[in-house]
Amino acid sequence: QEGFCHCGKSENCSLAHIESFGDVQRDNSTALKIALATYGPVSVAVNTDPKTFKFYSDGIYDDTSCS
Repeated sequence: QEGFCHCGKSENCSLAHIESFGDVQRDNSTALKIALATYGPVSVAVNTDPKTFKFYSDGIYDDTSCS
């Protein structure tokens, strides 16, 4: 199917092996930059519960009630 990744039993589909993980201090952009430079790619989570986020459409999202 178009847009789907297919991986058969004979193919090696493992792209990465995660050996460890850690947390970066909340609201600390310097710590995030250090983690990125030291360890490589990072992932982030966003609280999408506030209604202001659900109706967000463009620009910089800045809501102090969003964690």
